[in-house]
Amino acid sequence: MNPLTRLARTAYYQFFSTISKIILPDTDRLSALGSLLGNIRYHVGYVGKMRSRRSYLQYLREALPHLSEIERRRILRQFWINHEHSFLELFLLPTLTKENIDDFVQFDGLEVLDECLALGKGVVLAVPHFGSPRFLHVALAIKGYPMNVISSRYEEASETVRRILLEPSLKWHNVGHPDMSP
Repeated sequence: MNPLTRLARTAYYQFFSTISKIILPDTDRLSALGSLLGNIRYHVGYVGKMRSRRSYLQYLREALPHLSEIERRRILRQFWINHEHSFLELFLLPTLTKENIDDFVQFDGLEVLDECLALGKGVVLAVPHFGSPRFLHVALAIKGYPMNVISSRYEEASETVRRILLEPSLKWHNVGHPDMSP
């Protein structure tokens, strides 16, 4: 990551960390901010070569040729809205506790997890990267489920960004990295 991109990313995370502290615990306002940011990102995309809205729409044309241009634009807009909601959830994670977790998360199917754990062999939860990749394991850990998570070290990120990405997880459970040997 080049130094200018790293600096901009750090400023972006720090700015929204501060804004989130002002807005929380009003999750409706945080959600509205996520939708606003998503709509802005729909028009801007990521900054960088081949990361413009035009590039993303071209990828969608190639992957989904049967859809209309309007439908592809709707998909891209919703992607960015979901992306920004997930981003802002990073700043909600540090506020979660055993006392308030049920106000933010609805669990369905925990009895299946409990049955598997009762076998005494552990459980591997393969979590696809839909929504906030951290929210599920942090929420389960807060509910009392022992967790060990494999995560990137985010070595290319600044200390501020690494802290925002990893601290909520480290507060509640073990975090390992792919290069660690058991």
